[in-house]
This record gives sequence, structure tokens and C-alpha cells, in this order.
Amino acid sequence: MIVIPPEIQTAIGQAVGWLWAGYGQKVIEQGTTFAKNQAQWRLGIEKYYTSLYGKVGFVLILGRREAEPLENVFTHVNVLDRLSAERRYTIERLTEEAAPRDFAWHERVKRLSGNAAVAEYPKLFVLGKPGAGKTTFLKYTALRAIRHEIKKVPIFVSLKELSDSGKGLLEFIVHQFDVHRFPNPAPFVADLLKDGEGLLLFDGLDEVNLEGERRATLIAQLNDFVYQYSDCPMLLTCRVAATDYSFTQFEYVEMADFDTEQMGRYVDHWFVGNETKRKSCRRALLEEEGSKGVRELA
Repeated sequence: MIVIPPEIQTAIGQAVGWLWAGYGQKVIEQGTTFAKNQAQWRLGIEKYYTSLYGKVGFVLILGRREAEPLENVFTHVNVLDRLSAERRYTIERLTEEAAPRDFAWHERVKRLSGNAAVAEYPKLFVLGKPGAGKTTFLKYTALRAIRHEIKKVPIFVSLKELSDSGKGLLEFIVHQFDVHRFPNPAPFVADLLKDGEGLLLFDGLDEVNLEGERRATLIAQLNDFVYQYSDCPMLLTCRVAATDYSFTQFEYVEMADFDTEQMGRYVDHWFVGNETKRKSCRRALLEEEGSKGVRELA
């Protein structure tokens, strides 16, 4: 059973209040059933947020029975504003531009925190190697919106689930509210998106099956959606090697490797309560000879 912390309960209550004031009273008709519909509408919003928190607020850790709150283990990430494909060097160019251990490209790549990138770019295409933390970063961004650190309604969409469902994108989003017996969710969702009040988090474009043009169809849907609801901030994740298409309204960034400080925090978070493993991993990642290259290039 999911335990909702008091601060999350408070944040959800605040979301229910401002969404009712901004949208609920418009779509719920006045009449003898108004009070009942209002209660149902507010309960639907509460259930939506609670369900989303259960989806994005926890992570399974190898060796532990119960899921751990994401905030207890999350390590803040950085992104690079130049993709790895643009940073490939020939031996001759590397010799000309960089002395050993002093790579010239390092000075020209803008490195910023993931949170700063979300604030700076309203449309963000996040690329990364397998296991780089793209989905975790997206979930943490949704969690920030649940907490009202980002003043938008978070809408998390697994693109593989969307493709497998056979639903259109808007229909899929409406269904996320409908399953919680939210009364008449379609006009609410449409108004929310038109007003730019939704935070769209599209996860895992590379996981969508290529068979039968399914990925191409989904990409077309996404592009249409982006143009129709251009005022909404959006994040889209994809594996680096799988991107051979363009989303012109998005800023492309790539997940950066951890620096030394991030490596240490990551180890401390994941091995809390196991001092032996924590020390062993810290030594392996930060002190052993094999990690020097990682530290220099991070």
C-alpha cells in the first residue's frame, strides 16, 4: 500500500482547489446534482494525483523488498546541450585542438542541471544511453510538479503503452482521468491543454515497436499534438542510437555522465544502510585507477 507523505497530501489538496476554481466550475453544470458532481470531480482529481504519485514517486532497488521513495535515492542530473554525435573527433583534430587530459570540446559544451534545462526550454528532447536515467529524470520532474515546484499539471505518458493501446494521444490522456471516475474529463483535458497548463512527459520513444509503421505513426501524432498544444511545456525521452527523426520545436540535450560528486551521492543513496557495500562502491568508482577517465570527462 502506498503511503502518501503529509506534504504530498497538502500539495494534492492545493491542486484540487485551484483546478476546481479554474476548470471544474466551468464544466460541471449547475443544478440539483451540482454538489454531488463537484464532490466527484474533486475526488477524481485527487485520485489522479495520488495514482500518478504512486507511479512516479517510488523506485525498486535490487536487494530490497519494498519500493523506495524516489526522492530518497534520486541524484540530480546534468545535461549537455551538444549531442555525443556532434562531439566525435578524428585523431588529427584531437591532436590539433587538445593537449592530453585537456579536451577542447569540454569548454564548448554547455553543461546545466536537469532542473535548469526544464526551466529554460519549454520543449525538451532528452537523449541518453541505456540506463542513463532518462525515465527516472522524467519521473522526478513529474514529482516536482506534484509538489508544485513546477506550476503545471503533470501528465506522464509511456509512449510504448500509448502505442500498444491503439488509442490516439488525446484519448489516451483523457483515459488517465476517466479511469478514476472523473466526470466528463474530455472538455477539462482539452481546456487544460489549450491554456498551456499541462506538463506533458513523454517517455521512451525508442521503446515503441517499429513494426507496421507504429513508431512513424506515433511520431506523426506527437508532432500534430505539439503544434496543437504548443503552449504546454513538454519533455520527450529517447535512447541516443534510436533517434533518426526530428522534432523541430524541441531543444535537444543529452544526459551527462555523473561527475565525481554525483557518483558519491549516487552510491550513498543506493547503499544506505549497507556500509560495507557503500564503501566498496565508493572506492571502486571514485578512487580506483579505472575511474580516472570517467572523472576527467564527466
